[in-house]
Amino acid sequence: MEPNQRDTPLRRFTTFWWALGLFVVFAIASFFIRGCVHSDKTDVDTARGKERIIKLEKNKAAEAESIKVDPATLFEKAGGTLNFTPADSGQPHSKQFGAAADKAPVKEEEAPAEEVPAAPAESTDPE
Repeated sequence: MEPNQRDTPLRRFTTFWWALGLFVVFAIASFFIRGCVHSDKTDVDTARGKERIIKLEKNKAAEAESIKVDPATLFEKAGGTLNFTPADSGQPHSKQFGAAADKAPVKEEEAPAEEVPAAPAESTDPE
């Protein structure tokens, strides 16, 4: 393999500084272009964000008011539904409710338990 005659330390040095200078020029140009492009424009999120914050505050205030309810008022309003007795469905059943259930308790029949013989114990001792 033949060495490159054009590859000298002076050329490497100048190539490095040219690359570094080009990078700096690009950074400066980007800084000024960004300043021109990003002016004081209002985007949609910022404009609508104020409306959203107002709606959020109204919702939080309404939620706080709904939490501050007197329990006595709730029981007065729900009094009819708390003492509700279900209507007859028209289908026969064997369950007894109320006073009839207290007079005639229903006994469940217990099925006799099947006896299962115990399995013989296995020895794990190696002999």
